Amino acid sequence: MGRCAWAEISPAMGDYHDREWGVPSHDDRHLFEMLTLEG
Repeated sequence: MGRCAWAEISPAMGDYHDREWGVPSHDDRHLFEMLTLEG
């Protein structure tokens, strides 16, 4: 499977896509952090 189109915009977006996006997390603190940063 390839990357999403938005992940090709810049190297930083590619890194975010590969390391954060779609990686499951079950840690409440991490989930809250992602909720506040993404929301």
